[in-house]
Amino acid sequence: QINGPRVKVRMECGDVFCVSEERKGPDGVLYLQLADGRGWLFDHKPGFGTMCRRYAARGPDSPGAYVVIHQNTAVTPTDALGGDDDIIAKLAAGAVVNVVQVANNMGAHRIRGRLE
Repeated sequence: QINGPRVKVRMECGDVFCVSEERKGPDGVLYLQLADGRGWLFDHKPGFGTMCRRYAARGPDSPGAYVVIHQNTAVTPTDALGGDDDIIAKLAAGAVVNVVQVANNMGAHRIRGRLE
């Protein structure tokens, strides 16, 4: 419900986020569950107006700007899968990164991106 309990996360104008589930309410409001687990948003509020718009992403697995959706996403120096000792940085959920090359490792069910 729109006037339900709030969480301490604040979305700002221009924020891009990923959605894991959509539910259409009886009031016509589209409820959106954030893929990173922070909670739910809604597309509009009756009597107030539009709260967010759908952002159409490019084709799958291509270079470009991406929004990190998992807190503490590991960055390693190569596209090889490694252990904790190989991590050189961790990215926060919401960080925007520029991917310049994509490596799709279908055997390991992994897609890796080389960051700028």
